[in-house]
Amino acid sequence: MPRRTFERWLRYGRQSRRDPAYHAFAAAVRQATAQARLRAEMAALEDKPLDWLKLGPGKETADNPGWTATVRAAPRDKGTGNVLEHAEIRAFLALVLQLLAPYPGVAEAASAQAVALELSRRRRKA
Repeated sequence: MPRRTFERWLRYGRQSRRDPAYHAFAAAVRQATAQARLRAEMAALEDKPLDWLKLGPGKETADNPGWTATVRAAPRDKGTGNVLEHAEIRAFLALVLQLLAPYPGVAEAASAQAVALELSRRRRKA
C-alpha cells in the first residue's frame, strides 16, 4: 500500500463522518503501534535498565518533571526550615545536652521532648 494511501486512511479513521471500516483500521493501527512500543520498552528495560531510566518514558522534559531527574529542594516558606538554623534553638539544645550529660540514656529523649515543646511554643506565638 502506498504511504499516502495509508496516511489518508488513518486520517479518515479519525473523522467521525467516515465509514466505520476506516475507524476500525485506524484503531487497529493505533493498537499495533502501542503493542510495538510496549515490546520495545520492555526489551530496553530488560537489556539496559539505566538507559531506559534516562531515556525512557520517565525522562524529564520541559513540560514533564519525569521521575528520573535529580530531586530539587522545595522552596521554603518564611518561618520554616531546619530548626538548627536558629541560634536560640542551638543554644537551648546545647544547654539541655550539657545538663543531661550525666544521664546519657535520658539525654536523647529529653532533647527531643524539649525541641518539641519549643517548637510548639513558637507556633503558638507566631
